[in-house]
Amino acid sequence: MSSITGKVALLILIFFALLSNLHLFRQTRDFAPKPIGRDEITLYEKRFEELKKILPSHGVVGYISNKQAEDIRFDPGAAEYYLTQYALTPLVVVYSPNYPLVVGNFRQAVIDPKIYTSRDLVPLKDFGNGVMLFRRARR
Repeated sequence: MSSITGKVALLILIFFALLSNLHLFRQTRDFAPKPIGRDEITLYEKRFEELKKILPSHGVVGYISNKQAEDIRFDPGAAEYYLTQYALTPLVVVYSPNYPLVVGNFRQAVIDPKIYTSRDLVPLKDFGNGVMLFRRARR
């Protein structure tokens, strides 16, 4: 008799587990996973593919953005900075324009040249979609 009681208890446990998952599914039914390769991170990485081809395979590059604040703790573009670090791995991307090569990450149609000229940067290449590469101006 205890074997039947154990089976009934197991069935009741399974029933409530399924019921709980059904409730969770109903709460999150608006969740729509994106197809592989169309998620936000992958699309962000693709913006830097051409740039990554011409950068050195290792080393350090600087970083500027039109959203950049003086202190990264208060920067509205900090998430994009971290995503850029991820996209350009194994390079080290430093939140500063004070390096021989500097990656520009801009999210606006027209880029004001003051953003880079005020930092003594010279454009080397515009990769489109807001991605640029700069070098330090020689003095």
